[in-house]
Amino acid sequence: MQPVPLKRIELIEAGRAENAVESLSKPIADYYAQYRNYGDENQRRSKLRALIEDLVKTNVIVARVLKDRMELSIPTNDVKTPGTTLP
Repeated sequence: MQPVPLKRIELIEAGRAENAVESLSKPIADYYAQYRNYGDENQRRSKLRALIEDLVKTNVIVARVLKDRMELSIPTNDVKTPGTTLP
């Protein structure tokens, strides 16, 4: 069985970058969904949440995956396209 990062590299090399980005977006979305409501007491966690929020503003695939992962907790209008801000 091939390690997951190698599969993503192969997707990129095969010209399937969107599939690789989508695959990478899932753990990012899971992390954000789990820690988005935590306070700012943890500087590293706070910085990572801010990086994810910036990425959602510029990447349609990440925004869609995050919306899908958090569908029950974010109104459907909030995360659709780049330029969206998260709660």
